[in-house]
Amino acid sequence: MKISTSLVHQVEPLAQENKEIVEPLHTSTIFAMKKPSSHGGFQYGRVGNPTRLILTKKLSDYSQAKFVTCASSGSAAISAMLLTLKSKDEVICHDEVYEGSQRILNTHFSRYKVQSHFIDCCNTDLLKKHLKYHPQTKVVLIETPTNPMLQIIDIKRVSKIAHQYNALLVIDNTFATSLLQRPLNLGADVVIESLSKHVNGHSDVIGGMIAANDEKLIKQVNEVVETLGFVLSPRDAHEVLKGMKTMKLRVDKQCSNAEELVSFLKKHKRVSKVLFPYGKLAKSQMKKSGSIISFNVNIDPSGFLQKLQLIHIAHSLGGVETLIQQPTTMMDLSFSDDQLNAFSIDNTFFRLSVGIESIEDIIGDLNKALSIEQN
Repeated sequence: MKISTSLVHQVEPLAQENKEIVEPLHTSTIFAMKKPSSHGGFQYGRVGNPTRLILTKKLSDYSQAKFVTCASSGSAAISAMLLTLKSKDEVICHDEVYEGSQRILNTHFSRYKVQSHFIDCCNTDLLKKHLKYHPQTKVVLIETPTNPMLQIIDIKRVSKIAHQYNALLVIDNTFATSLLQRPLNLGADVVIESLSKHVNGHSDVIGGMIAANDEKLIKQVNEVVETLGFVLSPRDAHEVLKGMKTMKLRVDKQCSNAEELVSFLKKHKRVSKVLFPYGKLAKSQMKKSGSIISFNVNIDPSGFLQKLQLIHIAHSLGGVETLIQQPTTMMDLSFSDDQLNAFSIDNTFFRLSVGIESIEDIIGDLNKALSIEQN
């Protein structure tokens, strides 16, 4: 069955008695038993819910993973995975990842003597060297494409190196989605995605997914989620299920819009630099280049932002509406001054999450904003 079909239809529906076409919402937090400890699969909402179970089955199909656990946010998903580590274990993390992941490692896991090393994982020789000299490394954490520079990391190559040194490769796949990139098929051990972004697609849910083919590992992650209360609410699970029905249509439209926007931005005299996942490596592991664009303008950035009318200045990405962020003021970037200069990251640098609006309207809004009079 094609993914566009399986996203629309129920995967092993649990509620058959009423022949529901749409997955039902189960809000009960308690389930009656005929006798103590004789539950039929559900006993208490924190450790099991029918709607959440339906979603995990749908996400398993979506990500081509044998096992999936849902969490209350993408950050909770990353935290739950890392909480399977022990004191004195170590983590190697790509030096350009979501700032929340950096804070989780630096601020919180460091308290429990989990040491983190932030290096350029695009440099596989450097990765090998670090793994060799840090044998306690249990996890290599990367994202590809990266946020906000849209770097592409060779998943197959990094997974082989990580496994050579008995470390797990964990990939934040939020930017690409499992529609465009299947990290588990490329050698990754764990895939994490924010359900708040493209999967739900309507900017009204916070949630996260952890997917893997190792049952023992997912049981450990699930135990953390249930014990610490990182669970996704049934209502949010139900919203994600509804959003997934149109995900393929949305992502296809967002990708095609992004391709046209890149062409427009590259030709515009007031745009000095455009970043987008092109190239041989990107094409080898992604079906399409995605819907996130980063670019620099050579005009007053404040005036440019003020002139935008259709495009909203807002956090997040992957929704049906086109959003723009100024990373220097809206993200807690961890780059050094040298990196900021090398990457041309200043107040003229923007990240655009492309929506599903008419491409003519998106281009028109950007063109008007870029055409402001200069002082």
